[in-house]
Amino acid sequence: MDKRNELKPYLEDYLRQKGVNILKAFCCLNPAHDDKHPSMRCNRKNHTVHCFSCGVTYDIFDLIGIDYGLTYFPEQYRKVYEMFYGEIPLSQDDSGQKKKEKKELRSRRYSAETAEKHGNSLVRDKETELRALMHRAKQNNEYFQSRGIGDELCKKYGLFEDDERAYMPLFEGGVCTGWCARAKSDGVKPRYKNSTGGMGVWNSDLFTTSFNTQSGESVLSSSTNGENIYITEGIINALTLEQMGCKAVALCGSQNVQKLLTLCEQNAAAVNRLRFVACGDNDRAGESMNRALLDGMKERGLSCTVLALGDGDGDINDLYLRDRERLRSYVQAVEGEHSRDIANYLADAAGASLDAFFAEGERRAKRKGISTGFDSLDDILDGGIYSGLYVIGAISSLGKTSFVLQVADYIAEHSADVLFFSLEQSRFELIAKSLSRTSALLDTKLRRCAFTARELLRGDQPANEMVQTLLETTKRTYAQAAQGMFLREGIADIGAQEIREAVRQHIAMRGAAPVVVVDYLQILKPFDIRATDKQNTDRAVVELKRISRDFDVPVIAISSFNRDNYRSAVSMEAFKESGAVEYSSDVLFGMQLAGAGESGFDVNAAKGKEPRQVELVMLKNRNGIPYAKLKFDYYAKFSLFSEAGSARK
Repeated sequence: MDKRNELKPYLEDYLRQKGVNILKAFCCLNPAHDDKHPSMRCNRKNHTVHCFSCGVTYDIFDLIGIDYGLTYFPEQYRKVYEMFYGEIPLSQDDSGQKKKEKKELRSRRYSAETAEKHGNSLVRDKETELRALMHRAKQNNEYFQSRGIGDELCKKYGLFEDDERAYMPLFEGGVCTGWCARAKSDGVKPRYKNSTGGMGVWNSDLFTTSFNTQSGESVLSSSTNGENIYITEGIINALTLEQMGCKAVALCGSQNVQKLLTLCEQNAAAVNRLRFVACGDNDRAGESMNRALLDGMKERGLSCTVLALGDGDGDINDLYLRDRERLRSYVQAVEGEHSRDIANYLADAAGASLDAFFAEGERRAKRKGISTGFDSLDDILDGGIYSGLYVIGAISSLGKTSFVLQVADYIAEHSADVLFFSLEQSRFELIAKSLSRTSALLDTKLRRCAFTARELLRGDQPANEMVQTLLETTKRTYAQAAQGMFLREGIADIGAQEIREAVRQHIAMRGAAPVVVVDYLQILKPFDIRATDKQNTDRAVVELKRISRDFDVPVIAISSFNRDNYRSAVSMEAFKESGAVEYSSDVLFGMQLAGAGESGFDVNAAKGKEPRQVELVMLKNRNGIPYAKLKFDYYAKFSLFSEAGSARK
């Protein structure tokens, strides 16, 4: 009975095995068509593929003929039948020669079984059939030797030769599951004559697992662990790589990619330790196989690369026979890449950093903290600020920007450049605050000569010579800090990436790393406009922490509190709108009015005092004392902070 119409629908399964997505256009399967742009589609109604560029139309029999080198339709029909139905019954095989061969094979199988078991039953398994073939095979390896395969590998993998063919068995767990027979000369047809049924993956024991009863763990059945596993189309190519000292498996046809991927899924504990190398032939079928392997391995989270052959190199075995050193250079490139990956990974081990740690000891010993200008604050920070992320949070209008700006000005004048990102106030507003504070510090007797920021922004002219003198002195004094203060203003156009690039540019231009100030976190440009405010702030905090680490700089970020914290004592809860602040910051400060959280506290009355009594509470310190509370007097009129009880300097 002719089942060709029943077999044709298996075209889709065959295409999927080849790694082809039948739902969209794919590269033409015509070997003579170098299809640069996918131009072939699958017609699911009539079970064919058609190329709209070169015009060819193939059914499953045509594709089998191309992939297996089968010229005649009976051979193609037989191969398709065996792939999807199993061994073809004699009643359906209309080839007299095939019937004769099948009868002869049964006779050999029966004779081998009789000789071995002295029984009359006919055992039809592949292992018995293989023994029958080996029983009458010639005991030589001339063909394999001609392909560069040594006797040791022939013995290891049970390779043998018949009169016309070289046989390569497939074993899984020591049991024969099939074989591939290859013609020893061009005159023998067909070129490949495999065992009945679908072909498995040759040497698949390399990445299958067994259960160790002593350790209670799944272990590799072979000694393979953390090595490269080379994946070829044919067994001869895999044997060639094994001859070169590599470990290799063969798909027994480029269409068997899915079988290998299924084996990977079934043996996940083993394959996760391996790195695969796709070694398709240097033709369109091989390129398709490599792409399917790379995509399939990536989907499963497995490591896979490609052994790239040069133009005109053919397949692995042909190149081995023609130019062994050229093939070796390709393999060494892959192995070298793997060795570099391993070396780079090992470099992350703490042991690899021990020498560098002690070598840096002298530099760390000389390195001092950057003073904030406040002695009490420097004390609790172990001498000042170091590289890391410092976050200061407070309610609105409490002076957090003025406080940080005062610290930044002091640093810019005495220690290092400051890169100040102002996302709310303009450059002139910040300069006015700094000038106002400087004038108040110079006007030590608190005469009415000191300028407010508003007066400076309005451009009020000095009322008398004394005021004129103070203004000129203020300008000269602030100029020392201003030379190291780099102000970047922006509204919704500065995010963590822009800050990173600005830091990199500053280092390139000034030759030194700056202290970075961000005012303030919640109005940084969002990473994702579709994300919530909290998600974007979380991401910003993490990125600012990364900037402090990558450039080895202090980053000071100002954070706002919500209105619920106006009367409450500052705590970690105030930062909950951005969970990453609590976890990613190295030092976390909260600023509050003195008496906040106490019974009878009046926030408006506290704000109305001159100076205001403000407390800076250290809630977290990753590398020092965990908690402290500092008291400051805040002269809001002049944007000036001084340590409580100290004389203004």
